[in-house]
Formats: sequence, C-alpha cells, structure tokens
Amino acid sequence: MRPEGQQGGTDGLAEEFEKQGAFDRSSLVQTGCLGLCQEGPLAAVFPDNVFYRDLTAADAKAIVKEHLLEGKALPNKTVPDRDWY
Repeated sequence: MRPEGQQGGTDGLAEEFEKQGAFDRSSLVQTGCLGLCQEGPLAAVFPDNVFYRDLTAADAKAIVKEHLLEGKALPNKTVPDRDWY
C-alpha cells in the first residue's frame, strides 16, 4: 500500500487478495473518505465492523491471511471505538 492514501491504498490489499485466493470469499471495494484521514491509509472489514489504520503492504498480507481467511482481527492495527466519536 502506498502512503499517499486512498487513491493507491488498495494496491497492497488487491495483490494479497489475489495471492491468497481471498476473492473467493471476500470483496475488495475502494471507497471515498472514511472520516479518519489522520489514521490513513485505512481499510474496513464488514460485517465485522473492524477498521484498520496506518496500513502498509505487510499489514495487507496479515489482514488477508489472519482476518479474512482465518477470522482473527489484528488488534494492534485497529482503530479503537473511541476514535469514531
């Protein structure tokens, strides 16, 4: 994922979706602003309502493998609920 944010932010995730076969189980959708620009690049996982922040290519690999394929969120990269208020 590139640091410039949402315009290039899905690159690392798309690559990992492809490598790990996640497109068989999940969808990848690029959106506009999620409201926490200071935390970006961001990714949201629904229906789990988990928001990930400060993402890197290594994080993308872990999110796909651990969260999407194994069902375990990565607590050290999530946006705490308090940040949404």
